[in-house]
Amino acid sequence: MKKSILLIALALVCLEARLFSQTVSTKWKDVEKIDFELSVEEEYPDAPAVVLFDIGDAVFKVIENEIKLVYNRQVRIRILSKEGYEWADVEIPYYAYQQYEKVNTVNGFTYNIDEKGKISKDKLKNRDIYDENTSEHWNQIKFSMPSVKAGSVIEYEYSIISSDFIAFRDWTFQRSIPVLYSKFTTRIPEYFRYATFYQGMEEMDKKSEESFRDVFTFQKQKHVMNRAEEIAHRNYNVRRGQKSMENNFVKHEYHGTETVYIMENVPPLKDIPFIPTLDDYIAKIKFQLAEQEVPGYVYEKYFTSWDYLCKELMDHEKIGRQLNRNRTVKKQTDDIIAGISDPKEKMKKIYDFVSKAMEWDGSYRYGTYDNLNTAFEERSGNSAEINLILTLMMREAGLVSNPVLISTRSHGKVLKAYPVVENFNHLINYTLIDDTAYLMDATDGDLPYNMLPKNDLNGSGLVLIEGATKWIDLQNPTPNYFKTSLVARFDDDMNLVCDAQSSNGGYYATDKNKAYQKDKETYLSSHYTNKAIDFKTDTFYLNENPDITTEYIKFQSSSLAQTTGDMIYLNPMLFYGLEENKLKREKRKIPVDFNYPFEETYVLNMSIPDGYESLEKPENIKLLLPNGGGEYLYFLVQNGQNLQLVSTLKINKTIYSEEEYPYLKKMFDQIVAKHAEPIVMKKADPSE
Repeated sequence: MKKSILLIALALVCLEARLFSQTVSTKWKDVEKIDFELSVEEEYPDAPAVVLFDIGDAVFKVIENEIKLVYNRQVRIRILSKEGYEWADVEIPYYAYQQYEKVNTVNGFTYNIDEKGKISKDKLKNRDIYDENTSEHWNQIKFSMPSVKAGSVIEYEYSIISSDFIAFRDWTFQRSIPVLYSKFTTRIPEYFRYATFYQGMEEMDKKSEESFRDVFTFQKQKHVMNRAEEIAHRNYNVRRGQKSMENNFVKHEYHGTETVYIMENVPPLKDIPFIPTLDDYIAKIKFQLAEQEVPGYVYEKYFTSWDYLCKELMDHEKIGRQLNRNRTVKKQTDDIIAGISDPKEKMKKIYDFVSKAMEWDGSYRYGTYDNLNTAFEERSGNSAEINLILTLMMREAGLVSNPVLISTRSHGKVLKAYPVVENFNHLINYTLIDDTAYLMDATDGDLPYNMLPKNDLNGSGLVLIEGATKWIDLQNPTPNYFKTSLVARFDDDMNLVCDAQSSNGGYYATDKNKAYQKDKETYLSSHYTNKAIDFKTDTFYLNENPDITTEYIKFQSSSLAQTTGDMIYLNPMLFYGLEENKLKREKRKIPVDFNYPFEETYVLNMSIPDGYESLEKPENIKLLLPNGGGEYLYFLVQNGQNLQLVSTLKINKTIYSEEEYPYLKKMFDQIVAKHAEPIVMKKADPSE
């Protein structure tokens, strides 16, 4: 069967659309000449490949006398260039732990067409399909399609058989290349009720639902019902209304709902600056098991309330129960706070100890692997273990302290609509002193107590207080700023000689400290010497405080100012100017997320060389964003032979919406242009 697809080529940023129609088949193995002729180069000239169709379904079936959730998928892609070869390398992750999932029925073909229009076909061979372990619980099937070249059409199909009804797989409609047609069908029996969540910046083209009736067939002698409490981790057999018994089989009739989701002509979504994770905005449908019920046998409700979830987690052996009194931790705590009466000083001392003594293994978790005793004795652990130790020690010191569940920026946003613990991937600490809340994460020993790692700054965190729901904003209270003051003059050889002093606060300070400690030469090169040819450093030092850094450098350069005849051309921003606006799109649907507010200030005091006068200089400007969102000031004034420039950028918000984006982009465009403008100085005529 052939389907006519009208390709509406909408770029991510709503580029001017052109309409054209192409006819392609969405039937497996039905590859025709049109599949090789279809082009998206006009709308997406950089697209290395295009998905012709991506079709899948999720159905419940009886396999080996147990109900399984079976996912089927068929994909066809046209490779447009060598850069698109990566789309012929396929990875299929699956949950291999205790054989919860297995991949079945992998097939694939590569199609090529010659000058005469003859289509050839190469089959993916079983020996080229690999199953490899990727982590403790996960495996992946890997294969590379054969005989791939620019212009090839590839297609592959596979099935995944799953015993896990809770972790229903997402369906992603959007990729980093155009997708012409994506369709996902679910057939869900009445025994399961799933909440569905659609996310993305593109609208769903079609969604339809209809009821159906079907039959589960079991072998009578093997038809056994598992216990309800095992359902979360094991499969079970459904028994409802025995209808017939023929040839040693038992059949059960049931009702269900078939839902079809379709999206067509989906524009590519590529990495863009200033977002936490692309996965938050890619078009996909997500599923969460809300209830399962087999009348007379099983009833399990997965959505309760945040209050109930907090209570359950505080009673969980891997989370809340770990905060019971611990003699080893208590003794260590008593030693740390000995002689200290001020609660805040106790808190700071405990944080300093844990952040320095405990080594983070790099993994984000909201529960312990084993127990806190082991982690504490080994001085190493995952993020939950380290911050639960921090919480326990705070409590041992008599402070009000609780764990906080969060989702890191790389993990994605938390959906507050439904209490699902899988929304989170990390645990930090909340301590309350004199009605002031302190959020701490001891996984980074380079950060002071009042600063969270930047990856933690992602919306809100759930404070685990038994029987109560408390959300807290994940913010950094420490101001983030960069301020540089320079005094510049020209020597007798017309080299520019500068004394520069910088002060950095918040993440500017911690980032500089880390870079400097990692490699001092690389730091100096990347921040200074690589930005000015013939750069010579006379003096340099960096005062490495945890959250406020002072930096001093004295340097000279023969290339920062260009002398031509009687003229001197100098960019007064030197190498501190903004050279590029990363906000390149004219329109942008996805919000701009700067992670935190900040302020950048540049002050230059420069002496005009003797015998020269200022001929041209940039005009002063002041730019304001709507609703106090930010501002930029460029103020250059001349007083005799002295020039003073003040350039200040203030970003007062973390997130800017689609409606605010044009103003933000325009401001940064103007800043880049202003920072490129030179001062022109001319040698004065001695006769005048």
